[in-house]
Amino acid sequence: MGDAAHSTTPDIGQGGCQAMEDAIYLARSLQINTLGLEDALRRYQNKRNERANELVLRARKRCDVTHMKDEAVTQAWYEELRREQGGHIMQGIISNIVGNPLD
Repeated sequence: MGDAAHSTTPDIGQGGCQAMEDAIYLARSLQINTLGLEDALRRYQNKRNERANELVLRARKRCDVTHMKDEAVTQAWYEELRREQGGHIMQGIISNIVGNPLD
């Protein structure tokens, strides 16, 4: 569940959220299980794969910026944050939430 299942960095703060989404999808897959446990687990994995992979890649890209893979890129990001009023940050948080399993 969460970071343990999806091998993501903590840079977008989605580990706990992913654990909750995983739990919801797993519960739903097991609840409507009519073809056996293997089928339920396969459906769970198929349902979660795209979103989880997207967030893992997004976190890794953010990691490259925030952990000085390229110092100039990291410094530019910090400068951008100093000028930020908050709207862009909120949009980033919202974009991580949109598409959750309850939509």
